[in-house]
Amino acid sequence: MKEIAFSSFFPASYDEGYCKYSKLPDPQEAMNQLTRMMNSKTPVRLIITETAVNVLVMISAHNTTFKGGEPGDVYFELTARTWRDMKVHTNTSAAPKTQGSRPDTKPKAKTYTVKSGDTLSKIAKLELGSSAKWQAIYNANVKIIGKDPGKIKPGQKLVMPS
Repeated sequence: MKEIAFSSFFPASYDEGYCKYSKLPDPQEAMNQLTRMMNSKTPVRLIITETAVNVLVMISAHNTTFKGGEPGDVYFELTARTWRDMKVHTNTSAAPKTQGSRPDTKPKAKTYTVKSGDTLSKIAKLELGSSAKWQAIYNANVKIIGKDPGKIKPGQKLVMPS
């Protein structure tokens, strides 16, 4: 699952210095719309103009702030996770099972390959949904990581806790 996070603001009034769209929505109504999208638990299309971003996402979080000196402007941080339709796998083979052909019933552990700039808390946020779960990743991989949880290296394959 990929995560897209950014911060911006909804301006209270049009300014051609940074606005390309003159029919601005009310900033508070725009934030209410983001809240409705997040609470609906349905995917929405995220398009960021002049970039390659055009994906279905679930809005997982957004925070709102108001700043002095900019009356009416609403600043926000938005986090979205890419959406994928569920894939249902079916067994099309109708042949009777023979002894010894039972599939492996032990679940395979999910792994994560460390990339440059990763930290355990960042990996925990991406893979487990909460950066607070970094210690569970460390505990499952202490033999790979070593004594210092802050010294993970690119290329290490970490087992994700279930």
